[in-house]
Amino acid sequence: MRIVIFEPPDPAPDPPPFGESRLVAGVEAALRSRHHDVTRVHGRDAASSVSHADEVARLVAACQSDAPPDIWISCRVSDESADDLGPTVSGALGIPYVLLQPRAGDDSGPAIRNACAGADGIVIFSSGRAGSIGRYLTERPERLVTLSPFVDMRRVAGEIRNQPNHRATWATKLRLSREMPWIIAAGPMTTERHLESFRTIAQAMSSLSNLAWNLVVAGSGSQSKSVADLFRHLPRARYRQVPVATEDELFVLLLAGDLFLWPSVDEDYAITALEAQAAGLAVVAAKSSGMLDVVANEHTGMLVKAGNIPSISNAVSFLLRHPEFRRGYCQRGPEWVAKNFDLRVVARELDATLRRIQEMRGGATASRAAPLPPHS
Repeated sequence: MRIVIFEPPDPAPDPPPFGESRLVAGVEAALRSRHHDVTRVHGRDAASSVSHADEVARLVAACQSDAPPDIWISCRVSDESADDLGPTVSGALGIPYVLLQPRAGDDSGPAIRNACAGADGIVIFSSGRAGSIGRYLTERPERLVTLSPFVDMRRVAGEIRNQPNHRATWATKLRLSREMPWIIAAGPMTTERHLESFRTIAQAMSSLSNLAWNLVVAGSGSQSKSVADLFRHLPRARYRQVPVATEDELFVLLLAGDLFLWPSVDEDYAITALEAQAAGLAVVAAKSSGMLDVVANEHTGMLVKAGNIPSISNAVSFLLRHPEFRRGYCQRGPEWVAKNFDLRVVARELDATLRRIQEMRGGATASRAAPLPPHS
């Protein structure tokens, strides 16, 4: 199929390489792996002087100049990141309109409600997010499809063979012992919510100074200095903070670790924890919807009560004191991810979902095309 992926402007994007910052690129790769022809379209900037009607006309003309697309996908639509083009353009072309990973909360306004009401299908990579969106689907709730988040295990396999070298390289670079267990705490550093997660980590590790460990805190964002201040009380010889801004930087660091620690209480898309398991790290995390989606509790990691610092400390302490358990989690992680979350596994499910949506809609037929809005 020929597929258009539309990205409306996002006023508060996740800082790369965390959260949903790489989701659209991942979806594009998944679709291309199924031999679809994918075109990405970016929404108008708020300062753009181009009118809505002119932009619609331009996109429709561009789509019709060659073979028209079969389906339109709008990504990460929300009240703050509204889609003012997708419904009109897809209607003019007579093709299905699909929402991918829209965002909604308890107080969501008409933008997200209207988008959900008019969509032919909604694809979500988070069970918690699906629950929020499902409340707005009073008609045809079967339009909502929940798929697993995913990682490219072929890429992982290529890197994991060099895991000992990555550990040695990072140990030299950071001047940390290779022999102690490495705990990686990686996440965005932008909002107060992010700071609270790092604050929890700092407090949890404070009671474990009698155990052998190295802690590497990694991330990107405007609050990185504030994060550093949270850890100044820890022994300097056992703590480092590392900036990471790309997918490759993050994954190579994960490959150097033994345990991934992330206690966010409201994580609904836990892609970094998924990548950590793929890299062979045990996970200790709060029991959020996102972590429940991707971590096999007591099989590849330990999920603890959200916001409970003693529970987090106890879980980390247990895995440090019992290396056989930790190594078992580490060994099972890549197998768990490959079986359930590999790009090729999820790509097949996404492909089947989009084909089903297209069949239900009747495909791209001129007879179903809506009239263009007046041109200004």
